This record gives sequence, structure tokens and C-alpha cells, in this order.
Amino acid sequence: MQHPLQHKLDSLDHHSRLLAHLDDAGRALTAARTALEAPQPPAAPSAPAPVPSTPLAPAARRRV
Repeated sequence: MQHPLQHKLDSLDHHSRLLAHLDDAGRALTAARTALEAPQPPAAPSAPAPVPSTPLAPAARRRV
């Protein structure tokens, strides 16, 4: 059986680690919330894709 004092010390270590992880998670959530709430610049209208000027590859021509 583990000594009660050692059990308490182990519990404190686990508790400390858990708090550190929870603090990290809280900071990550705050950063994500801030990024999502930040105003985004309006998207520029998309231009049509340019037509490729190179001829098709020989393998692509054979399939036609």
C-alpha cells in the first residue's frame, strides 16, 4: 500500500500537470476565437481560370 503522504504528493503533481494543460487549451481557444471574430477582408471577385497555352500531353490526346 502506498503511503498517504506519497499519494497526496502524486496527486498534487497530476493536478499541476492537468492545470497546465487546461491553461494551454484555454489560450488556444482564446486565440481561435479571436481569429474567427477578426473581420476578414472582402474576397476579390474570382477571375476565370486562364486557358492553358501548351498542347495536351500525348497520353491525353490518345484517350480522345
